[in-house]
Amino acid sequence: MGCLTLASVASSGTDANCGRLMSAGAAECAVAAIERHAGHADVASSGCLVLASVAESGTDANCGRLMRAGAAASLVAVMDAHTNDADVVHACCRAVQHLLYSQSRRMARNDPFLRDRCAGLVDAGLVDGVLAVIDAHAGNAVVAASGCDVVRTVAHCGEDNCNRLVDAGAVKRIFATLEANANQIYIWCKGKSNEMHVG
Repeated sequence: MGCLTLASVASSGTDANCGRLMSAGAAECAVAAIERHAGHADVASSGCLVLASVAESGTDANCGRLMRAGAAASLVAVMDAHTNDADVVHACCRAVQHLLYSQSRRMARNDPFLRDRCAGLVDAGLVDGVLAVIDAHAGNAVVAASGCDVVRTVAHCGEDNCNRLVDAGAVKRIFATLEANANQIYIWCKGKSNEMHVG
């Protein structure tokens, strides 16, 4: 319940409230909870929601602090440990997206803050982790869309990432997701966007 409370305060409060949470150690607390209880789905999901809420509501400084606290490795570990749990990996993908797409950073390809955060996540194993999630949940429109969002953002962060995604089989996963969600317009928009970024 503690992590859910932190997530609620971060997502519903002001920037000042988010800043107070960070000053009190919310980033380190959430990452430590995920690391200590990585195998526990509820704790892992709640911890990811804290990271997502802080990253979404916060500044580049907050996102940087999350990364320094070990958020990248923790999020990838959650993906690996709970690949088949839709709720957990959806929360995890949301946290990744907000780390890479904070309020003050709108996917500028040459943005050094974005590229550094993306590099940290990719180096921690994000590519294999998110592709495994897409494999496991190709028929789940919500999770598949979250996974596609992550792939799109990682691809946007640089040509090297595009090459890593292609080598890891991202294009095949995107087409499989499109086929599994033939009637989902939202997924088709995500998938075609990914195809343009990765292909």
